[in-house]
Amino acid sequence: MGGRLSFELHYALSRAEVWRWYWKAWRRRLWMYHAFVAALGALLVWQALQKVHGPATWVFVVLEPPLLIGFMIAWPQIRFKSAERRLVVGSDGLETWIGKQHAVYPWTRFRTVRPTGDDIVLELKNSNAFIVPNRALESDAQRDAFVAFAQKALKGETP
Repeated sequence: MGGRLSFELHYALSRAEVWRWYWKAWRRRLWMYHAFVAALGALLVWQALQKVHGPATWVFVVLEPPLLIGFMIAWPQIRFKSAERRLVVGSDGLETWIGKQHAVYPWTRFRTVRPTGDDIVLELKNSNAFIVPNRALESDAQRDAFVAFAQKALKGETP
């Protein structure tokens, strides 16, 4: 990745850390997406079953939303990777490796960089996120420098 290298972090997340982020994200915004998708799904199931009258129609219509929401909530845990991640954060964006998987994300793909009590969340515009636990940084000073750097880079300013 071009640009000046600023931070290289190595860490592995736990399922609990992923769940904690997801719960916060769900309360903040994801519940709206889940509600919309579940309602749309129920409508589509109801329309598809219009020719089949009886209690089975309503069972499918009633069960579809909680099952679909449950799947959407479970998805981050299903996709969870416990392997160590290498994260390189520069002025042009972020590079990440987990095992042999590698990806590059320019800052234009990010929505926010937000420190929370336990971690720093680099949220993409598609609502996915990179969770950087505080323990991945050596000190509070390094954490503050990382957050300041990433927030400036996200705004297009030279960090």
